[in-house]
Amino acid sequence: MLYEVVNPADSYFEKGSGELSTDLDSLHIQNAVSDGGSVVLRYHFYNGLVAEGASGLKAFPIPGDPVGFIEVLGPTSNVNIHARH
Repeated sequence: MLYEVVNPADSYFEKGSGELSTDLDSLHIQNAVSDGGSVVLRYHFYNGLVAEGASGLKAFPIPGDPVGFIEVLGPTSNVNIHARH
């Protein structure tokens, strides 16, 4: 299944900041700056994602969205997110 990604007007970060790059099946955050101990990306969360360089991932609730965004817990300055293999 393929999805079209629409660039948000301001940022891919809902909470926190950094530099985001993407590959076909992974997200890379460089120079991550957390806000309250986490960074939230405006990408939908799904089970099976793993993060290298963070203590974990969970769904960040968004009103009206049954899935939620990706919340990166305890990020270091560089985080790689990808599907579990």
